[in-house]
Amino acid sequence: MSELLVEKYRPTTLKDIILSDELKEKFKEYIDQKYIPHMLLNGPPGIGKTTISKILAKNVTDDFMFVCASDHNSVEDIRGKVKGFCATMGFSKFKVVILDECDAISLNGQMMLRNLMEEFHETCRFILTCNLGERVLDAVKSRCQSFDLNAPDMKCVALRCLEILKQENIKCENKEDIKSLVRRFYPDIRKVINNLQKMTVNGQFKFIESQSLEDQDTLIQSLKEGDLKKITKELLGPGCDYIALYRTLFDRAEEISDQNKIEIMLIVGDHHKYHSMVIDPQIHFKTCLLNIAKIIFKK
Repeated sequence: MSELLVEKYRPTTLKDIILSDELKEKFKEYIDQKYIPHMLLNGPPGIGKTTISKILAKNVTDDFMFVCASDHNSVEDIRGKVKGFCATMGFSKFKVVILDECDAISLNGQMMLRNLMEEFHETCRFILTCNLGERVLDAVKSRCQSFDLNAPDMKCVALRCLEILKQENIKCENKEDIKSLVRRFYPDIRKVINNLQKMTVNGQFKFIESQSLEDQDTLIQSLKEGDLKKITKELLGPGCDYIALYRTLFDRAEEISDQNKIEIMLIVGDHHKYHSMVIDPQIHFKTCLLNIAKIIFKK
């Protein structure tokens, strides 16, 4: 397979998206009316925010622009690139600007965005997507119809994987492998499909757990002993699957400290939430370990 499955099977219509019936009906209403308000799509990575925004834009206007706001996030970018598009004459009733990952836009950039949403409200609509809604200014949120996109049902994700396997003539002898794949990377559908392809060899899919039980035991035991050097040396090398390590800490928090398991799970959840956004994943993960150690070794 030379083509990325996640792109080959990216939904192009609303009916192809794994989404609740209520949201599908609402978005279909926008498409049927050829009209959308300013929108904010909020939810975890890989569940279809960008895909939904593109489908909506393409179906309500012939004049839209897509901007990856994590790359173009300064006030200069918003003033130049976005305002320039909004101010020019369009060919449709209104234009649509998609600002993907808008939670990465600077404070001044968001203030400029708020002004643009007001100035061009008759001729432009903005679709904003974000992973962390709390990073978006209330002044921007208040001008949008907000939609919180929750993770789809795991069974629906598994069925989508089976459909892809069938279309690609890929064999899967054990259906439990599909369940294991979905459980491992849920709720990020993009990661599920990418790893479905990664774990397919010679037309055969077989789930491969990236972290062995031995590695899990090493992580838990070393943390209980306060031996962070061993964790760094044996587990945190190149290609480390940090998400699997977070999962181990969360699932086995009781083994680390039964008395403090709730606090440990909250620490892990908080660090996991921001892991994809940090510059140095190893430092971020070590900070998580240090916060856990501070709890279990407190006097």
